[in-house]
Amino acid sequence: DSLGKVFEPSFTTEEATGGTSLRLLAVRRIVERHNGGIEVVSEPGKGTRFSVYIPSLPQSEQSESAETDLESLCGTERILVVDDKDGVRESVSQMLALWGYEVLNAEDGPSAIELYRQHKGNIDAVLMDLRMSGMDGIEAYERLKQIDDSVLVVLTSGYGNDKLVAKAAQQGVAGFIKKPYKMEQLLSLLRELLDRKGPGNRPGAELFVNQPVTSAP
Repeated sequence: DSLGKVFEPSFTTEEATGGTSLRLLAVRRIVERHNGGIEVVSEPGKGTRFSVYIPSLPQSEQSESAETDLESLCGTERILVVDDKDGVRESVSQMLALWGYEVLNAEDGPSAIELYRQHKGNIDAVLMDLRMSGMDGIEAYERLKQIDDSVLVVLTSGYGNDKLVAKAAQQGVAGFIKKPYKMEQLLSLLRELLDRKGPGNRPGAELFVNQPVTSAP
């Protein structure tokens, strides 16, 4: 029964979860994006074997595919993840770490502001929930700008409120991605924002994923 669940995000056979199933889920998604598959064989007392099958390509196509699909989404920058939902925050943080990013966590706006102040100059981007209890994402963004007016913030939310998103865009938020989103969408958005980060080259509202940006009243 367990073999059919090993790729589920919440599955574990241990008393304390260590994110293993999240990593297996990420591996499966990468393999599937290459039109491959994974076979799992387990024998009690002997262990478990994972076999990965990926269609072969000519050498030139292999190099191009690897660079486009994997290297272009990886990063080494430091990302601050802010979300008042523990499960969401931990899952996103683990997935970003799996793709090479260094991750800091904050459970709310005030914690994010304090953490950003402590690491000023060493946080490359902030991924923050728009609707949090107490201080929301827009207010937290305004406070972060008082510390660093070039702070790069991506807001995320499961609520599709065009006016709030438009307000965030007008105030300078670098991007927005609507929940639920695919990890590839988040990675692509972050990578494009980070690659374009710099004086006079600030990304704009075209990087608002799954959410139309309209004019705020």
